[in-house]
Amino acid sequence: MARCSNIILGILNGFALIIGIGIIAWVISIRKHWGTECMQLLLVPLLAIGIVISVFSLVGLIGACCRSNFYLWIYMFMLAIWIIGLVVGAVFMFYVAGSRSEMQEQGQKSWLQTYYLVGKRWPAVRNCLVQGKICQLMLSEATSLEEFQMENTRHPIQDGCCRPPDGCGFEFKNATFWTVPKTGLVKKDGDCMVWNNQPDNLCFDCDRCKELFVSDLRKDALYFGISLTFELLFVVITYSVGCCAKRNNETRYYPG
Repeated sequence: MARCSNIILGILNGFALIIGIGIIAWVISIRKHWGTECMQLLLVPLLAIGIVISVFSLVGLIGACCRSNFYLWIYMFMLAIWIIGLVVGAVFMFYVAGSRSEMQEQGQKSWLQTYYLVGKRWPAVRNCLVQGKICQLMLSEATSLEEFQMENTRHPIQDGCCRPPDGCGFEFKNATFWTVPKTGLVKKDGDCMVWNNQPDNLCFDCDRCKELFVSDLRKDALYFGISLTFELLFVVITYSVGCCAKRNNETRYYPG
């Protein structure tokens, strides 16, 4: 039984070690081709996660292969901290994903709105959207406003940040170039006055762009929370197998 639990623990940690090394290799490869400041903000946490997974797995693998309770104690302690972190992270992600309706009923801003739209954080996000060229990547073969409105290939953020709001009265020229008609705009307030045809401006400062960005983050938070839940399940199973391996190793060396 001791050998069986150690084999299972070794397989689980070997699998996790491959994932950790894969994440590190992928991040290093991406950094060579996408060295922008915005990508760095995303890749640094991923690199840290890859290193942590690799270290945890290596310690667990040594403990399982050598049947060393010393390494298994260290491994179990690190896993316990990791489990607590995953629980906190998953709860927070689900809170962020589900906070919109409750906040709207109370007339308050959600955590995401407060964090990203208040203060100096939005300019940094705006720069990332511009550097990412999300509007230049918007595929459209429309030759009229009617054709453009019928297209369903745009991402919601592109729809909110790369074109003027509906109801302003701008004349369609192409996906990212709109002109003011001779009769003037229908509405002359809010986001209608923010729109600018310059590629670095467009509607990146529009309230609609900001709200759609936050809404997209909220969806990402839900998916991230679900992935953390599955990761938590995997870590708990690994922790349980580790407990069995440690206990069986003790029985092997100190029978009776």
